[in-house]
Formats: sequence, structure tokens, C-alpha cells
Amino acid sequence: MDESIATIIASVLGVLFTGGLWLADRMFLRRRRLTYRVVSDGPVDLTPSVRDFADLKVTLHLGEEEIPEPSLALLRIRNTGIEALESRHFDHRVRFRFNGRAVVGHAVSEPGEPALADALNGTGDGNDRITVSDDAKELILPRFLFNRGQQFALQVLLSGPSDGSPGVTHRGAVESGAIVRDLTKAGRPSRRMLLYSGLALLTAVATTSVWILFPGKAGTPCVAGEIEIAGSSAFAPVVRTVADAYEKECGKASIEVRGIGSFAGISRLNSDPRQARSRLAMSDDKQAAGTYPTLNPWPVGTTVFVVVVHKSTGVKNLTRQQLQQIYSGAFTNWSEVGGENKSIKLIGRNSQSGTRRIFEQEVLGAEEPPYTSDDCHTKRRAESPVVRCEQVDTKALLEAVDQTEGAIGYAELAGLQGNTDLLNVGYVDLDGYGPDAKYIAQQKYRFWAVAYFYTYGLPEKGTLAEFFIRHMTSEPTRRLLAQKGYSTLCGPTPCV
Repeated sequence: MDESIATIIASVLGVLFTGGLWLADRMFLRRRRLTYRVVSDGPVDLTPSVRDFADLKVTLHLGEEEIPEPSLALLRIRNTGIEALESRHFDHRVRFRFNGRAVVGHAVSEPGEPALADALNGTGDGNDRITVSDDAKELILPRFLFNRGQQFALQVLLSGPSDGSPGVTHRGAVESGAIVRDLTKAGRPSRRMLLYSGLALLTAVATTSVWILFPGKAGTPCVAGEIEIAGSSAFAPVVRTVADAYEKECGKASIEVRGIGSFAGISRLNSDPRQARSRLAMSDDKQAAGTYPTLNPWPVGTTVFVVVVHKSTGVKNLTRQQLQQIYSGAFTNWSEVGGENKSIKLIGRNSQSGTRRIFEQEVLGAEEPPYTSDDCHTKRRAESPVVRCEQVDTKALLEAVDQTEGAIGYAELAGLQGNTDLLNVGYVDLDGYGPDAKYIAQQKYRFWAVAYFYTYGLPEKGTLAEFFIRHMTSEPTRRLLAQKGYSTLCGPTPCV
């Protein structure tokens, strides 16, 4: 036992010594510091990988204009100082130059907090935002509030050849501070890194002894408590996946996920403020914030939707105009849009569905017709122009389409891909584009939505609700959802 005590003492002294050096470095040498790292920088490969298409020329366009010699750079920018960087601290705006290449587009991802994303994208209280210089050679950051420890990723689409200068350079100035490029990825660790690594190695054995004697759980910050998250049945499987993993790691947390429909979940949250501490709503629709001013939306993910059909229809692609004619009753047989000779049957969601509203807004451009059938096969009235039934949630809709020849509906993509029991259901491309992240980023595929958590007022500090909202956009959660095939949020669009 004496050896254990000595090991603990050595560990504590080693940690204190290392921490003292680190604190001196931070307090006196790195008071205000903005650090950036070039994660990747290279050409966009448009060369066909299939031998039979070796002579095929593939080009990249932004709108109607072709992007010559496209390349993509990814920067990770972080406040590594001990103070927040305020607008007034930027003596000169931070500018990035890409060895003569022109900036075509940019997107902010992984901002951590909505306020930071708003500041960078110019959607907050101020009018400043990320801009491009007049000659398109520089990307210019705004003067913004950058809290200690905050970070974000910046994706930059470039065009044109290099002028031979270094790949990515910067200019600008921070009052009483510095802008520093992190070169550690290139295999050139700083002296500080070598020093701290040596000290860490020196105390590693002692620290391990402390962990053995006093085991604790590292990783995800765990908060005890109970919360109910109710709403979108399309986003519910995503939240349930994250909640199950959180509960497994944090034994004293209990999270109930209920897919009851976006508007039902929001109405439930708004109706009882006494339960605000332990209740969240989830929705694919931000419009609820205007309807219920006491509720606050928090973007936590994305939901990519698809138009689904029974495979007996024989269709692989539909235009928006064709869909409008199908839902208006102008087309009643699949042969009228190039499919099989089968009657069209519409299977939709009820008025409490956020998925239905997204479908009406982004795809149909109009409201769905009223339901005319109780069994999805026969009309209640012969004079009704279409056969249309309604289902209570995404799972029920997909099962109904699977069991109904000639059926068409809409659902969340991951819910379809993750269900091996749906042997007769497939999705169609819309106007020639499928639900691919690159088409979403190019605004060619529009059937998707940002998913929100809603709280009654602001979430109480230190509660499970507050921590779980932050956990939904963390890097471990992003990796978990990617493994499960779900889309995650990178700035204003799903991650590519």
C-alpha cells in the first residue's frame, strides 16, 4: 500500500509540474491566439474510374458556370488562447489566400454552437459575415466573437491553377496576440509539444496507478437525470440511436424517445411549462419557433427524405411537374409517366407530420389532397380524383407502401435503408438527382431538412437536457451516426 501512496504522490507532483508549465505558457505566451490547420487541400478528382468510360469528360458546375481545375481545401480554425476573441480584438480581418486559386464557394461546418454559425454566416444580430475579396483570391473572416476553445471547420471550393506559392497562407492581426498555422499534421511537432509529451510520458505510469486505484469514466460528459424527447417520427430513429449509446455510457441518464409527429411533440412541450426541465421536442420544421415564441430551436442534425414507390410501378425518376399531376389527379396510372399499367395510390401522413410539410413545401409546391380511402385501395367516394390514405408515422407509411401495388409516398432515407423487411419499396430520383450529399450542397436535391430540438425557454444549466443537446452535435455522435448510415449536419447542409 505504501508503494501505491508513493505512486499517487509522484503522479500528483508530475501533473502539477506539467500543469504549471502549461499554465505559464498559456497565461504569458498565448493570451490571445487564433490557430488554423490545413486538414486537406487538393484537386477534385473527376477522372472516371471505370475503364469503359475512360474517354468521358466530367466537369463540375456551380449553377450554369463550369468550374475550371476545381480543388477543395478544408481548414480547421480554433481559439487556442485563454481569452475570448471579440470583434474589437481583430486589428485587421483574418484573410486566407490559396496560392492564386480563385474562391468559388465556402461552407462552415462543425461550429459547435448556433451563435457561432450565425456570426460566420451573417444570420445573427450583426451584418458581418465571411466574404470573398473583389479579385476572388482571398477568403475574409468577419470580426466576430470567438470564445475560448471554440472551433469550426471551413470548406473552400477553389478553381484555377496554382501560381507556385505555398498552398494556404494567411494575413491579418489580433490585438496582443497572434494568428498561427498548426503544422503538427505535417510531422513537425513544436518544442512545446515535445516538452509536454516528455513530461506526460514521465508521469504516465503514476497516472495509470491513480486510474487503477480510483477508476472513473472518461469520454462523454455524463449527467444524471431523465428527459423525454417527443416529435418527428422521421428523426426519432437517429435520436434513439444516440440516446441508447449515451445511456449505455452514462448509467444514471434515462432518455425516452417518442416518434409521435413533429407538431404533436411541439404542442406537447408548449402545453406544460412545468415539465420544461425534463422535456424536449424534435421537429424537421423551424416554423414552429414563430408559432410558439416561448420555444427555442436548436439545430442538431439533418433528415434526408425520399419519394418512395412500390417496385411494381416500374419508375426510377419523377419530375416535380409529374408529381404535381399525380397528386392533383391529372395522372391516375403509372403508364402515364413511363411506368407499368397500374393504378396510382397515394399514401401520405396526417396534418401533424413535419415530413408532410417538407414534402409539400420542397417537392409538391402545394398541399396534398385530402384522404379518400381508409384501406389505401378503394375510394370512399367514387367521384374522388385520387386514392389517398394517411398513416400515423414513417414506419407505418413504409409498411403500407410495401403492401400496396402502385403506391407512392415519402419517408426518411435512413428509415428505408435500415429496414430489410421492406422488399417491395424503392425510392425515385427527383428531376434526375438522387439523395446524395453533393447534390444537396449544390441545391439540386431539395427534399431534406435541418432537424431541431426545441426547449421551453433556454435549457437549464447543468441539466441532462442541456448536455444532450450539445452531445447531439459532438464529434463522437457524428462518427456514431455515420457508422449507422445517418446524415449529420455540417454547417448549413448535411456532411459530404
